[in-house]
Amino acid sequence: MNKEREKHNKETLPNLLLKEISNSFYGKLAQGIQHRNIRNLEGNSEKLPPSKVTCPHYAAICTGIVRAALAAVIHHAEQFPSVSVLSATTDGCMLKLPFTGEIKVDDKGKLKPPPLMSVLPGLYERLESLYPIRLLQAGRKNMGLAPDGWLESKHVGDEALTIKTRGYVLRYKGKQTFLAKCGHQLSNGDQLTDLFYDDQIKKLTVKSLSSFQDIAIGKQVDLVKVIEERRVNTDYDFKRILGSDGQTQLPESVAETIAYRKAAEGVRKTGRRATSESVELYRAGVRQHGGTEATMRRQILRAIAQNIGGWRPKKMRDIDIAEALGISANQLKNEKRRRFKSSSLPPGPTLNRVIKDIAKKLRIRVTPLMRSILTSQ
Repeated sequence: MNKEREKHNKETLPNLLLKEISNSFYGKLAQGIQHRNIRNLEGNSEKLPPSKVTCPHYAAICTGIVRAALAAVIHHAEQFPSVSVLSATTDGCMLKLPFTGEIKVDDKGKLKPPPLMSVLPGLYERLESLYPIRLLQAGRKNMGLAPDGWLESKHVGDEALTIKTRGYVLRYKGKQTFLAKCGHQLSNGDQLTDLFYDDQIKKLTVKSLSSFQDIAIGKQVDLVKVIEERRVNTDYDFKRILGSDGQTQLPESVAETIAYRKAAEGVRKTGRRATSESVELYRAGVRQHGGTEATMRRQILRAIAQNIGGWRPKKMRDIDIAEALGISANQLKNEKRRRFKSSSLPPGPTLNRVIKDIAKKLRIRVTPLMRSILTSQ
């Protein structure tokens, strides 16, 4: 199938059909390995059985070789100065590279990414000495493909937004050069960017075809267009643990990953985006009303009202503090009775902005002790 596919230009119907057949055949290799329920022709639920060619060893090797090669690429690329990995999924990665040359344009006006080997000289030679890469090259040769065609620069830009698995917006000089919509029906990267930076969970009107299950149970009479509203999810998926500086690190255990994902799910059930900060607040047991920033302001207000960690300004009465902060004296009085959770606020740009604003209004200098009383790190 790969040899036949090579005879046809990319994005043509024969090429795409052969790609679909190849992918479907791989799916048959992995069918029935894990428990999964499906609907049969009568509309009843049953366990998906293995196919006639199911073989977990072959299925694992197909993806395992590529994952090993991808891990080798991102590990060795990061050894070069000023290189960082923005994302890596399945069989490709997005790298931030120190490139200062000119980006060329092809005859169709499309940007031509410079070969990775020219940007990072020495990387390709280093990679070819590694066993996963040699194994990948041997596999390509066995399939009738060029052994040295395994590494390809596909897109280029000077601005990138990485959201989650399959959620990327790449731009060059303000113009979009690549978009992965993370499963949403969008027309451009600006829409995805707006959804990502919105504090609230939005809904999109999406078009799809009726599912086989809906036809089987009589919900739909035929394969027809279905229009419905779906909640947008551009929240981080916590496959790695996201830090306040935007960097990620491996979780310490599977349990930690599950805990973060449950916290994210809990936040989203309240109708709010599961941002890194809101998830950390949820894990710390802080009740969130009015959003992340409002929650942080209440915690700091309680520290001021209860004179915790030196937050209450000296020689200022309640009425003076309330007036400076633009709140009522009763609100400040009420916060004296409410529980203050120390070290519960996640550090980051939102907390920094809130602290700076409150300190300016009260004309106080924030000490390390005052900050340590608030933050979880």
